[in-house]
Amino acid sequence: MNLRSYALRRLLFLFPVLLGVTLITFTVSHLIPSDPARIWAGAQARPDQINVIASQYHLNEPIHIQYFYYLSDLLHFNLGVSPTTNRPVAQDLADYFPATVELAIYSTFLILLSGIFLGILAAFRKHRISDYIIRGVAAIGISMPIFWLGLVLQLVFYYYLGLFPYGGRLSGVEPPLNIT
Repeated sequence: MNLRSYALRRLLFLFPVLLGVTLITFTVSHLIPSDPARIWAGAQARPDQINVIASQYHLNEPIHIQYFYYLSDLLHFNLGVSPTTNRPVAQDLADYFPATVELAIYSTFLILLSGIFLGILAAFRKHRISDYIIRGVAAIGISMPIFWLGLVLQLVFYYYLGLFPYGGRLSGVEPPLNIT
């Protein structure tokens, strides 16, 4: 099998996979026992306010019609409005994406640098205490959820050791006009 036919076959499988992912996410979001319109409107909302939100987001429609609207919005890149910022979700994603890319690049560089160094060190000191410590820390790092690892590292390096500032991207410099 040549590369072209393999790539074409993989592209053809992309559509059923994406459809399956949207179906699973839509189904899971509807299995949660709550009323999204009531949550969006708030605890003190009147029933007429909840009905307006439900009709605005087609929550009164049958489930297959809701799925059709869900797919249609996804195809048109309409991700809705954030209840936190009252702005389009796509706009929020665009504003915060540069910080995410910056964090991904720096963390990848740091992981590669430290991983190669520690891997070489563990290989040269095979079956010694440093090898066991490096392998143990690597196993813990791989098995721990990344968001939890980030919180633990913040706790250790900021709170206990005082080596890094807490949160934010900048310290001691003027922030850019577009905050990410």
